[in-house]
Amino acid sequence: MSTEDTVQGDTVVQITVDGELQEVQRNRPVIEVAREHGEYVPGWCHHPGMRPASELDPAEKVYRPTGGPTTTPPRGVPAVTDEVGEAGDPIEGDAERYDGCGMCQVEVDGDLVRACETRIEPGMAIETATEAARSAQQVAMAEVFKHHPHACLSCPYKEGCDRISCTMNVEEDHRCCDLIGNCELEKSAAEIDLDWSEVPEYEPLERSAQRTPVFDVNWELCIGCNRCVGVCEDHVGAGVWRFTGADTDGPGETGATVGLKTDTLAKSGCKYCTACVDACPTGTLMDNDGGQRDRLPTEFRESLPGVAFPESRQPFTPDILGTVPEQAGVYTLYDEAGTVTAINGVANLADELADEVETSEAVEFEYELDEHFTQRETELIEQYVNEHGHMPGMGGGMDDLF
Repeated sequence: MSTEDTVQGDTVVQITVDGELQEVQRNRPVIEVAREHGEYVPGWCHHPGMRPASELDPAEKVYRPTGGPTTTPPRGVPAVTDEVGEAGDPIEGDAERYDGCGMCQVEVDGDLVRACETRIEPGMAIETATEAARSAQQVAMAEVFKHHPHACLSCPYKEGCDRISCTMNVEEDHRCCDLIGNCELEKSAAEIDLDWSEVPEYEPLERSAQRTPVFDVNWELCIGCNRCVGVCEDHVGAGVWRFTGADTDGPGETGATVGLKTDTLAKSGCKYCTACVDACPTGTLMDNDGGQRDRLPTEFRESLPGVAFPESRQPFTPDILGTVPEQAGVYTLYDEAGTVTAINGVANLADELADEVETSEAVEFEYELDEHFTQRETELIEQYVNEHGHMPGMGGGMDDLF
């Protein structure tokens, strides 16, 4: 194929992503192309199908109504009001734009660039995990975590935690949110191997939430990524969420404080479609019981593309024989529906999986090496039970117990 070719009206060009030759559509965001080809690039202000955060228009003021006063400070905006009254007193700022979280930096042809704003051009050489790129990603991520509680993400005992007692002695009001184990921030930090010792300590604040008919808003967890702003404008067309900000010295150069267009959701024009909930990378916007029972029918939620992380699962077929190391570790099996059917810690992964592949009906599997496989198995099973309410392979029904 030539360097540039036209297929069904789309211009296709050749580039390299971490040394691998790829044929992709021209003018697409580098961050999306890299992720689609198995190379995860962090970027909490970016969401597929949305404009870059820097193209969103700021407001002079936003509202954060709550059930009472909140002590949540606007992220990275020291010069604005730091309390919001029950009636929704405004938060004011004067930034002309939001430059984004700054985490998606990669090397293109040897230069560090933002992958959310950089578009694919013919012959590009994209490197997502060079020393310079990783360092830039980690510095920017640590900056965001200064303003987001992260004891739950950095806790060495988070897997298998019963969510009742806290080994790290974190006060109950400031422990894990409901996304623990399925948090985009947690996954991002793991993918780029963030050194938590380099992340400044977060000072806990009183959590203050706003309850709506179908979702809750926990302002303390907001990182000002502006995804809800972009989704509400570009996908829903309502413009309920807005942001304001002021100049800062962080990697993102400007901070953003997200809130409502007016002092209530109803007056702001909310459709309660929950597209913003799907886009939120934190526990700031969460479905509540009303949203689970009586979600309003809408195409926005279903059409909103997700953020893909590298997939660790593999097809569970005899082809795996010879590829799994003869070492201690834990393996997980999945059925056709993607449900976990077994989590087992073993002294020899190769031997055990060779037996399993002949007898199990699993279609996918993943494994990890761990000399302390018995302890690791217990942690993963406890984590699964905490999230699903039943043991792997039991489906939650009482009949499975007998």
